[in-house]
Amino acid sequence: MIDPLRQPTPLRRTQVIVDFDVLDRNLALLTERVAHARIMPLVKADAYGHGIVPVARRFQQLGVAMLGVANAQELELLRAAGVSMPILVLQELFDAELEPAIGNRGHLSVGSVAYAERLSRAAVRIGLEVDVHLNVDLGIGRMGLLDAAVERVAERLASLRGIRVCGLYGHFPSADEADPAPTRSQLEHFARVVTRVAALLPQLRYRHVANSGAVLQLGAEAAFDLVRPGIALYGVAPSPDTELPTGVRPVLSLVSRIVRINRYRRKGSVGYGMTYTAEAGAAIAVIPIGYGDGYPRALSNRSRVLIGGCTAPIVGRVSMDMITVDITRHPASPRVGDPVVLIGTQRDAAGVEHSIGAAQIAALCDTIPYEITCNLAARIPRVYRSGGHDVAWSVTGEGIDR
Repeated sequence: MIDPLRQPTPLRRTQVIVDFDVLDRNLALLTERVAHARIMPLVKADAYGHGIVPVARRFQQLGVAMLGVANAQELELLRAAGVSMPILVLQELFDAELEPAIGNRGHLSVGSVAYAERLSRAAVRIGLEVDVHLNVDLGIGRMGLLDAAVERVAERLASLRGIRVCGLYGHFPSADEADPAPTRSQLEHFARVVTRVAALLPQLRYRHVANSGAVLQLGAEAAFDLVRPGIALYGVAPSPDTELPTGVRPVLSLVSRIVRINRYRRKGSVGYGMTYTAEAGAAIAVIPIGYGDGYPRALSNRSRVLIGGCTAPIVGRVSMDMITVDITRHPASPRVGDPVVLIGTQRDAAGVEHSIGAAQIAALCDTIPYEITCNLAARIPRVYRSGGHDVAWSVTGEGIDR
């Protein structure tokens, strides 16, 4: 068992805890929803804040079909870390990135003839072939092919040297919203495109369109060869209109400890801007986390944390490195060193579990839960648990893992 606090340079007491056992179970439960299709977990944006290298390695051990990343940098990072499985790069790349990405055996997205031709030239220059996935626009208006161009581009790709067209995919713009009708219409359109392109490119192996919202809302109905869940795999619903399957739970917890308790003999202000006044007799706990760690400043005087399984309000402004919490009448009588949960669960003295979710934090900030987990800074150590033990960790965004 690894004890990171006993290492020569101990990890901060503010940590992101990633539970691999929960991740494993989430993967199994979402796989059940899509029947025959295989899973392409998205690990872009540092695996939605969970840590791209350890999470990708875990998915590789679990035997998923492919991973999805946003850019060439993420592909290169995973290859350098020994992740050898197929990886799809979802964005189109700049010219200087093409040869390294092809050399790193990336599956690359194509949304135009011009881009495909640049890819072909780069592949020929270095004497390799590149696997590409045609990207079909389903209304999101970014890098996909418009319907009228799909067959023309498919025919052109079939004639290009250095190109192997192995995939066809699209991306739903509103699959996590309450009304599934637009998504079903887009799904029907994509199915028609699949039929037309498969007649031109019989070598297609991968057809995929379902993101987290579609997996949750439509299940096997939206599954072709692959599905591409992201946030749902990490146990967070993509929107209030979507519901996670029973048993799917958050993988990530954000925790810290009380570093100091200030006891006020008389009234006094708390935090920048003096936006909160502590009354005489107040006890204010200082927690070493702030907006420099990605804990939103918008939570100033608004959110709560868990201490001893009971909530305590954040008072004063969230600063770069610290928050302050009112524990004056807290039933657990907190002390310096006591654990604090900012995202996650904690049991009270009676054994009842209480939780604060990324979605709750997001609602207070008028944003989406993706932003909350993705914004957790690299300076917070990620500690990975399996079987109740800490099995690895990473620090300072350097990809260090033990």
